[in-house]
Amino acid sequence: MNNELTNELDYKSIWEEAKKLVANKISAMTYDVWIKALEPIGVRGDSLILKSASAGAKSVVLKNHSEKIIEAIKECTQYLTNFEVVVEDETIVDAVLDSVYSCIYKACNTTYC
Repeated sequence: MNNELTNELDYKSIWEEAKKLVANKISAMTYDVWIKALEPIGVRGDSLILKSASAGAKSVVLKNHSEKIIEAIKECTQYLTNFEVVVEDETIVDAVLDSVYSCIYKACNTTYC
């Protein structure tokens, strides 16, 4: 795996550059309300994971700005081709589910399954 995908500074830098590209394609007000506050929190596969303040904001971003965001990310790096938006509660749930799935996987690789 390329170091760009695992280094925290790299995905944050990619998002900063992508935000600039998106800002050039939408109004300043739209950018300030929906895009500016998105926070890069990691990478999953080929997707940049962005955290949103609310489920409503997530819905608007996905519905109205996905294409522009994907284009901008692709312009900034060859390694990321998509994005996901999560809200605070989802990041906690994902962490718990990852832990549960890991335990199930380990259990199923024993004599119990």
